[in-house]
Amino acid sequence: VDDVSEALVRLARRRDWQRTVLNGLLESLRNEKRRRGAETALIKAGALGVWSVGELITDQDQAVAKAAQHILREIGAPALPFIWAAHGDTANRARREAAIDIFHSMPTEAIKDALVEQLRSDQPGDISMAQSLLLERIHDEAVLPQANQEMIPALLEYVQVHDRELSLIHISEPT
Repeated sequence: VDDVSEALVRLARRRDWQRTVLNGLLESLRNEKRRRGAETALIKAGALGVWSVGELITDQDQAVAKAAQHILREIGAPALPFIWAAHGDTANRARREAAIDIFHSMPTEAIKDALVEQLRSDQPGDISMAQSLLLERIHDEAVLPQANQEMIPALLEYVQVHDRELSLIHISEPT
């Protein structure tokens, strides 16, 4: 599975094969025997497959929806723009809730650096995304025992290491 998925990812990185490979992998998510391999390849493809996989997070076939959610969770930071777009989709509540669930289940270590980098951006949209997702994550963790809260300690660690950087302004002062 690993060797085949690596070969498929290499093909998917070639513009002339990208759509064909991604469509084949997405279709393979519907086949129980091929699902695990397709998940592995799509996770390795990372950002290439985020938006296509994202369309399946609320699929009628629960196995496909669960697989798509797992893939985005494992992709981590490259899936954040999709999570942000789905988070703002008030017309599709199921999609919005699935995206939030995916985001909450992402390991803090996999997303914190990307969110902090977005805070350092010169683009207001990037800063808004990072602030909103950080607040969403912090709010979600607030109900957990302090020992299980990860985002605030990770941000504090970042602040201590990178004292006086632009990102501090965005963390402490909303735009």
